Amino acid sequence: MKAFITIVCLFGAVFGYQSDYVSLEGLESLYSLDNTTYVTWQDAASQCREDGAHLLIIDSQDELDAVIQLRYSKGVDKFLSWAGFHDLFVEGQYITVQDEPIAYNTWYTGYPFESDEVNCGGVLSLNDATGIVIYTCSALRTFICEKSAS
Repeated sequence: MKAFITIVCLFGAVFGYQSDYVSLEGLESLYSLDNTTYVTWQDAASQCREDGAHLLIIDSQDELDAVIQLRYSKGVDKFLSWAGFHDLFVEGQYITVQDEPIAYNTWYTGYPFESDEVNCGGVLSLNDATGIVIYTCSALRTFICEKSAS
């Protein structure tokens, strides 16, 4: 399944986003990660919706491990990739892009912390550690979309 969509960033740059969805062993969803497209969290969420998907929602350690391996296979081994949760409405109350409380909350060391400046979710693998994080929503990062395999 492929879709080609053009994204206009806040800075006016135009990116062509080519989404290739892959299945990951033992998981029921399909996942897409483009290691060359860096956008804000809001633009990432919008792109996933336009693609009939949503930003990644981590439901288990197995899913986090598989997604981290996908990041490594695409050459994304530093920084974070946007994922589908936030605390934009109530500080410290993390919900998914589907308006549900997050079910999986194994945080990267030092996270979460309360700040009005970091509200958007991501996955991070750095220094042999992995977990979920929150970060500044306006930062430009890679992102992972997830959609049903059926």
